[in-house]
Amino acid sequence: MTPPEQHPERAEHATPGKRIELRDSIAAHGIDALPGLSAWLEGDRLGYFAARVIERIAKEHRQPALRALRDARDGVPATVAREIDAIFERLDPPRRVAIKRQVNPREPRTWPRRRLGHPYGEAGSYRVLNTSHHNNPLDDSYMLGEHRAAAFFDPWKHRIEILEPGDIVFLYRNGEGIVAMGQAAGPLRKRAYQGNPEHPDEEFYRDLQPF
Repeated sequence: MTPPEQHPERAEHATPGKRIELRDSIAAHGIDALPGLSAWLEGDRLGYFAARVIERIAKEHRQPALRALRDARDGVPATVAREIDAIFERLDPPRRVAIKRQVNPREPRTWPRRRLGHPYGEAGSYRVLNTSHHNNPLDDSYMLGEHRAAAFFDPWKHRIEILEPGDIVFLYRNGEGIVAMGQAAGPLRKRAYQGNPEHPDEEFYRDLQPF
C-alpha cells in the first residue's frame, strides 16, 4: 500500500484526537490519497479516520471519493461501515416524498415501538449530554452508533452517575445542537476508554433504549 504522502506515519501512530488534526493536510492530496486511504478503511483503528478524510476529499473530487467509499463498503468493519453510511447520508441523501400521515386524535405520544416511560413508569428527569465531538469525533460517533450516553475520564465520567433508569437524555453536539435522544436503561457500566487497557474504567456509560 502507498499511504498518503504527507505525514502517513504520524497519522498511523497518533492518538485519535491528534490524528483527526491531520485530516485536511492529507485530504489536500486529493485523488492521489485515495488508494492509501482505501486500504486504511479495512482496519478498525484507522478506518474511521480514513472515511473522514475521504469525505473531505469529496468536496473537491466528489465522484472519485464516493466511488472509493462505495467500493470499500462491504469489506470494512461494522463501525467503519456505519460511518461510511453516515457520510453518504450527508453527501448524497436520498430523495424523500412527503406522505401525509393519518393520526388518530386519541393516539398517545409514542416513541418507535414503545410508549415513552415504559417499562419505568413515568419518564424521569430530562438531561442534556455533550457528545464530546469537539474533543474527539470518535466519541461522538461511538455514542450515536452504540446508542449510549457516555463520558470519559475525570471529572466528566462521573456525570453519568447522576443518570437514573427512565431519565430522558438528549445528546448535544457542539455547533449543531441536539442530534439524538434516548431513555436511560439498565445499570451504570464502566469500560476502558476506546477499549485501551492502559485507560481502564475511564468510560462510564448507560445504554439508551429506546433511542
